[in-house]
Amino acid sequence: MKHSTNFATGLSIGILLAACSQEVQELAPEPEPHSQELEAGEAPSPPAKFKIPGLDAPGTADMARYLEVHKTLSDPTAADWGEALKAVQTIGDGFSLTYLADLDRQSFSEAQGKQLDQAVQSLKASQADSTRSVLETTLLSLERSAYADLTCNPMERTLPSWALEQAEGQSSQPELLEALKAMESGEFTRRLPESGFRASFERRLQKYAKQVLAQ
Repeated sequence: MKHSTNFATGLSIGILLAACSQEVQELAPEPEPHSQELEAGEAPSPPAKFKIPGLDAPGTADMARYLEVHKTLSDPTAADWGEALKAVQTIGDGFSLTYLADLDRQSFSEAQGKQLDQAVQSLKASQADSTRSVLETTLLSLERSAYADLTCNPMERTLPSWALEQAEGQSSQPELLEALKAMESGEFTRRLPESGFRASFERRLQKYAKQVLAQ
């Protein structure tokens, strides 16, 4: 019986992985499953808990936590919802602001709705005082998007499109334009996270850069 249960569990996981969404449509006219995107022997890092003080540098663990915070916030019944709300006010960015504002308040309790509204105001204030450059925030958003896309994280449905739109809107800035051109050619202007799927990560960023520069 135990063997049958394990088999059924494995089968269910296999079905879920097979159903995982494919390439972002704008990035590949003929999308392939995420599993085919990875080099032989590569494997994405496992998700990490999101109890962190902030994001100081890119890294797959930080990216996983960032994504987990946002995914959790979309589920009003999540046990860690309150903790995620606190975390996003520390690690949040422009995407977080848009994401929280767009959450359907009817899905949340009245108290949660007020908490979300307060978090939005807090993020607006912190974004106004942010000292991060356009270059840094844009590249970090693209890196998080690549991680979400390659790991089939639910945030791949919203984060990449937002990040690409922001990058396109800022691409005329000389510093960012230079970085995007370098990225498109496979040269990266800053340290990328060490991971088990580094090559796939770099290729995804190259695709993003190509799409932004084509606009």
